[in-house]
Amino acid sequence: MWTQSGLCNRAHRRAATIKKIGDPTLQAQAKESQKSFAGVLDSLRVARESFDPLRKELADHIKYLESDLSPSGTASLKPHAEEAKADAAIVFANADQAIRDANTYFTGLRAR
Repeated sequence: MWTQSGLCNRAHRRAATIKKIGDPTLQAQAKESQKSFAGVLDSLRVARESFDPLRKELADHIKYLESDLSPSGTASLKPHAEEAKADAAIVFANADQAIRDANTYFTGLRAR
């Protein structure tokens, strides 16, 4: 399993290895690849962090409905559901961006 601390350790080791590359062109290419990978990790972090509040919000909706599943109870949840829908759009946009960033990075790794 990939953890954030494990990825940070790998990034530090990779940076140290890149510094040892003698050819300036190869070193620049390696630095650019490292920068692109860091962008992918950042996009994934943003997506993950935006998901947690939505998950908690939806869990609260479920708990509320468990306590009051009457027609008036469900109707009273509508404004909160609309807010959750807007929050979900942001979460999905962040996830879509992370996927686009990852696809761009992985496409760039293919041999030409």
